[in-house]
Amino acid sequence: MKNKDQFSIRTPEYLESYDPFHNSISLNQIAINIQEQIKVKGDSLRCLDSMAGTGIVGRKMREVFSGIEVVFQDKSPGMLSSDAYQNDECILSDVTAIGVSGELFDIIFCRGGLNNLGEDDYPKALREYLRVLRNDGIIILQDHFAKTEEAKEAINQIEAEVANIEGRSDKTYVPTIEELRGLVVGDGGVFSNEQAFEICLSMKDRFVSKGIDNFDLSKISKILEGQKTIEYEKVEDDIILVYPIFTITFKKVAPIVKKSVYERTNADRAIEFLEDENQNGFFSSYVNIARDAESLQRAPNEVFSSIVITDTLFKNRPDSELASNFQYIEKHAQQGQLTFFEDRNLLPPDTDTNSLGYSVLLENRRVDSAVVNEIFDAILAYMDSNGIVQVWLSKDRPNHLDCVVATNATYFAYLLNRGDEIKRTEDWLIAVLDSGQYLEGSRYYHSPDSFLYFLGRLMKFPRIAEKIQVKLGQHLQKRIGETDYPLDLAMRVILSDSLGIQNDSEKQKLMELQGQDGSWPTDALYREGRKLIFYGNKSIPTAFSIKALNH
Repeated sequence: MKNKDQFSIRTPEYLESYDPFHNSISLNQIAINIQEQIKVKGDSLRCLDSMAGTGIVGRKMREVFSGIEVVFQDKSPGMLSSDAYQNDECILSDVTAIGVSGELFDIIFCRGGLNNLGEDDYPKALREYLRVLRNDGIIILQDHFAKTEEAKEAINQIEAEVANIEGRSDKTYVPTIEELRGLVVGDGGVFSNEQAFEICLSMKDRFVSKGIDNFDLSKISKILEGQKTIEYEKVEDDIILVYPIFTITFKKVAPIVKKSVYERTNADRAIEFLEDENQNGFFSSYVNIARDAESLQRAPNEVFSSIVITDTLFKNRPDSELASNFQYIEKHAQQGQLTFFEDRNLLPPDTDTNSLGYSVLLENRRVDSAVVNEIFDAILAYMDSNGIVQVWLSKDRPNHLDCVVATNATYFAYLLNRGDEIKRTEDWLIAVLDSGQYLEGSRYYHSPDSFLYFLGRLMKFPRIAEKIQVKLGQHLQKRIGETDYPLDLAMRVILSDSLGIQNDSEKQKLMELQGQDGSWPTDALYREGRKLIFYGNKSIPTAFSIKALNH
């Protein structure tokens, strides 16, 4: 009869005898995050070792950082009554209701505990962590969370069979990292850091350490044979799993109290405008007959605006005010190749959306390297006969060249250390710059400044920077003062700052264009091929302008 739960199985003897709980890489990753917090707040920090078990993590951290104070929390009286805790402050409670007042701790860490919970208890536990954590405090969670939905399904099937073998009645749950992020961010935390390592997990050792000698691994074996995400090896009467362990760190930030109109800076008002326009990562755009015309005709929901805004303003800032942008892009990336519109039936996948979108995810460590390399392989598969990347990743539409699209693909290639594979495209881009062909705009980007701006992003890669830096500066200086569109001004100001070129006059013009609501006027970054159909909004010009004025 099943009358046990995960916590009755989790005895002190089990935790002391089971090797994965003594893993030095595991402890080191937690220590690194604590060290970073000490640099910011000093070493007199009050820490909570949650679901502490035998307290091995808290005690190790106290040995390494002598200035910190550690409080231990667990729901098991058997754990906390052991001799090891004689001189420690302990809290006997469930993690979903810790039972102390709010904002008591600077750091909360939980290793190997959350996966003892059921699915419904995850949001309760994480909400409780945020409640008892001080502002600017951090939460360090370490366990075998799942990287993908497929991995989650396989892991949870295995854990369900483990529960069956152990005679447990409860159902534990392993979420994806994305689920974990969503729960914490939704309650006021922000993602801060992610680390990973692998452990080899012996199923036999796992059961023997819990006093279970008779077990049948055939169902676990069948689950493993039907999936492709978990590595494993069958060894006589044992199965060795290779489980990824993730150390995920979140930070609690104080609620943003909006200032009065007289106290808010221009940047404050601009950010607030974008926050208001943001719909869980999505930004509306409108179909216009001219790039700066205002229209009430909504374009179909498109992913590209969010990608551009994230790349422009929030890349490498995962704790930003608009962290939901990343989650929105990730959601669409889970379907494989990205498409410009949310409705994948409207347009096939394209090089530009995938190059920009997956570059953003890669630079924020939100996607596996294998996935992005597969995306880049698809881009290479649609090169033209001259070895230049094309726009569409499909044979269902006539394909075209676009110098801005090719520039973003080149950035993606260099990011993956695969620049050599796109050499002919790179040579073509330099030829477009030298000839001034870009002055007519590209097929999908009407402004010449778009080409110069996106080409300027390549300056972070020394090999190509040597080839284009001087030329780029010369072409930019010829463009200064040519137009007064907000996007043109912002892109030229950003590029001027990057190249060390004085451009105060356009910076001043840009400042004067900001409206009372914090936004910049409607402008369109891209158009529908050679047609005079522009996709515009205020969100993209506002994001570019914020970057230009705070570059």
